[in-house]
Amino acid sequence: MGQLIYDLGNKQWDIPKLRELLETILPQKATFDNYEVEHTSPHWQAHHASECPANSKMLGKERVILLAIEDITERKETEIGLEKAHKELETFATELKRVAQVKN
Repeated sequence: MGQLIYDLGNKQWDIPKLRELLETILPQKATFDNYEVEHTSPHWQAHHASECPANSKMLGKERVILLAIEDITERKETEIGLEKAHKELETFATELKRVAQVKN
């Protein structure tokens, strides 16, 4: 399209962490996975976390970047909920052991 990703749409991709990824990290590495960008924006309904696998290649004199951005907000919220439930189960198991010892 002849535009920087930061200028697309209503500039919703002008995110400092994404700039760091594309301008600092990617020139040093040709490929990477699982780089997360967290951003809250008035353009999105809620907190937005994205996973950004990318590949960088030279095409003539220009660097071409293939970037896939996936919204992982729901997945992150589920992971947080599972971690909380796991901690609650550990607490419950500890309490059950304590009650069993008192009972014996």
